[in-house]
Amino acid sequence: MKKIILIILITFLIILTVGCKQKEIKVGGLTAKLEFYPTSEIIKSDSTIDVWVNLESKEIHDIDGRICIYDSPDDAQFGGIEGSACEDFKIPAVTEKGDAKTIDVKPVEATDIIYKKGSNLKSTSFTALIKYKKEETARSNPFCIRRYKDDPANKCNLLQKVYFQKYSVVKSLDKYLYDLKGDDNIIDLAVLEIVFEEDKDCTIIHPDLVNDFNLNADAEEYKEKEIYFEIELEQSGITLNSDSEECSIGKESTKNRKVIICEVNLDINQDFYENEQLITKFRYGCELPLISKIVEFNDKKEA
Repeated sequence: MKKIILIILITFLIILTVGCKQKEIKVGGLTAKLEFYPTSEIIKSDSTIDVWVNLESKEIHDIDGRICIYDSPDDAQFGGIEGSACEDFKIPAVTEKGDAKTIDVKPVEATDIIYKKGSNLKSTSFTALIKYKKEETARSNPFCIRRYKDDPANKCNLLQKVYFQKYSVVKSLDKYLYDLKGDDNIIDLAVLEIVFEEDKDCTIIHPDLVNDFNLNADAEEYKEKEIYFEIELEQSGITLNSDSEECSIGKESTKNRKVIICEVNLDINQDFYENEQLITKFRYGCELPLISKIVEFNDKKEA
C-alpha cells in the first residue's frame, strides 16, 4: 500500500515541479517548508533523522489541517517511517497587519527515524502532503435587478459585472438575465456567475478529505462536491446553495493563479431587487505537496 501511495505522490510531484525538488511552497499567506535533521545530503547509515514541516501564516483567519510525511524506502525491507507519519495542526489568525504566526509540525513517527542495519540502503527522501480547510466570505458592492424590461428605470439590468469589496479571493459577480417563458417584457431567471481565484499550487479537494487521509478521494461523493458555497441576497433574505458540479476553471487562468467560476440560478419572483448585496461563503479543502532532496548514506564520509 505504501509503495502505491509513494508512486502516486512522487509521479504527481515530478510533474508539478518539472524535475525540481519543491522543499518550499507558498499559497496566499501560508508558507510551508519541509525540514529535516541532520541537514547534510550525505550522512552515516546509523544516523537518526528528524523530519518536520515549518508553517508560517499571515492569514487573517485560523488555518486547520493535517500533515502526513512519507519516506521513499520500503519500510518492511529497510525500516524508517512505517506507512506515514501524520499530525493535525492549527495556526491562529494574525491580528495585526504584517504579523506572522509560525509553527513546526513534528509527527512523532517522523522523529528519530532509523533504517535497518545491514540493509544496504543507499539513500532516502521525504514527501509531505499538507491538507487544510479554506473558508472564505465576501460581500459584493450594491447592485439591482428589475423584473420588467420596459420599466423606465431598467438601466440597472445593463450593469452586468459587480465587484466585491476589497477582497483578494472572490473577484466579481456577473449576472445574466433570461426570459424563459417567452414574455419579452419579463425576466424570469438570473444566472449569477461568481468568479474567484486560487493559487495554482492549491489542489482543491473535498473538505472532508482534509483530516482523514484514509478516505477514498476517487469516490464519487468526494468528486461531485469539492467546493461548497452559500449565497445570500442580503436585502431580499434569499439564500442559495450550489456545489462544484457548477464550478469550472476559467480560461483567464494564468501560470500563477487559477480562475474558478461558479454559477447559481436565481428565480426572479419579485419586481425589483434594489440596493442588493451578495454575501458569498465558500468552503473547500486545499492540498499542497512537498518533496525533499535525496539523502545519501555513506559511512566513508563525514556527516
